[in-house]
Amino acid sequence: MLAEDRIKIQCYSKIQYYKEKGYGENKYDSVIEISPNDLPRTSAKKVKVKCDECGKVFERIWQYRVKSLERWGKDLCSSCARKGDRNNSYNQDRKELLEYARSFQKHECGVQKRTPEQKRKMSQARSDGIAEGRIRIHSHNWGEKTLYKSTKTNEKHYADSLLERLRMIQLDSDNKVVYWTKKHKIKILYKAKTGEFHYYIPDFKIIYSDGSVVIEEVKGRMTDDVKIKAKYANVFCNNKGYVYRLITQRELNENGEYRKFIRDFRKE
Repeated sequence: MLAEDRIKIQCYSKIQYYKEKGYGENKYDSVIEISPNDLPRTSAKKVKVKCDECGKVFERIWQYRVKSLERWGKDLCSSCARKGDRNNSYNQDRKELLEYARSFQKHECGVQKRTPEQKRKMSQARSDGIAEGRIRIHSHNWGEKTLYKSTKTNEKHYADSLLERLRMIQLDSDNKVVYWTKKHKIKILYKAKTGEFHYYIPDFKIIYSDGSVVIEEVKGRMTDDVKIKAKYANVFCNNKGYVYRLITQRELNENGEYRKFIRDFRKE
């Protein structure tokens, strides 16, 4: 059962949701007090819960509480959730379990160890797929991966972040841009801090009306890894007659444009 009747949350993307729940008009970033039961099913907000078996009060992320209730039909702390037949090892012979665990140790957790050559081929195949637009990478920066259709080229691309999506809109609106794409097939070999070689696939290839070609990367912030990739990308672009450009969130948020874009996107 819940150990608290009311909680405070900050409104970011769910302004319309809480309005429909009866919490009135709220501004972006405002703090409101609600019933925990009115949280969205997938909310990551932590709530205080009381174990229905031992009475222990603990914190649990709301979406995990929802799944736990669906599974057990009641609120259970981590200890009670492992008791009796709720434990996968319940009624099993301990000796048999130990032998099973040791068999995995011998085989390195059941995963065959790959040779450097195998790793290189897998890395190359994956980078080829990303550069050609066949493989979608995990999203970063607000965790939003969205499909975007260019009004300039009619090509469909997956934006791996809201930063990328905003940049796509800007490129479509720029009259100087003739063509842009993420499916550029460009791979840049670089040496990481670990000494290993990897492939780097930039975000965009942009062609302008004056004939210039820009290879562009959009990043939320500067890191050592980003700087290393940029160094190798500059050499690659100089050899090809291209220009390499790195754009950060700070530049895209000039005059609050990025913040406004996020607010509008969340309301859709």
